[in-house]
Amino acid sequence: PAIDPGSIPIRLLRDIAREAHDGKITDPYIASSLLYQFLMELGRLAAGGPHHTAEWPPAVRQSVSFIEARYHSMIGQEQLAEQVGLSKFHLLRIFSKHVGVTPNEYLNRVRTRHAVELLRTTDRSIEAIAAELGYSSGSYFIKVFQKLTGQTPGAFRSASGSLHYNRLFFD
Repeated sequence: PAIDPGSIPIRLLRDIAREAHDGKITDPYIASSLLYQFLMELGRLAAGGPHHTAEWPPAVRQSVSFIEARYHSMIGQEQLAEQVGLSKFHLLRIFSKHVGVTPNEYLNRVRTRHAVELLRTTDRSIEAIAAELGYSSGSYFIKVFQKLTGQTPGAFRSASGSLHYNRLFFD
């Protein structure tokens, strides 16, 4: 079967390969956990998990594009709903149905993905990164980052950009 190169299992496989290349998979339990996570994402995909974006309604695709382009300046779901010409509640319903998470959860995942890159590649302060990503405060950024990754941004940076694999990948 053909698997979209941008699908979750393939992105996960790339991350696993990067971790292995960097020598960060040093424990058989971690290796087993990574393999299990990869297999579960393959199973989710095979069971009809999140559909390819081409199958999403235009309003959902527009919403995702808007979030991806303006994650650093998003002010709320009302703004997003207005941008795509739907009521907030209708957008929440169709977005969640097709993407698998609410627009706000998707926004936090996009911000966290960018945060991971900034934490790996810059020495900017946590507060500066939070502001760049559009968070109202550094403490809220820390809370969201920890909820999605299982560790604080500071701990992530101290671990040389290595994620613990006790959390599911989120994009």
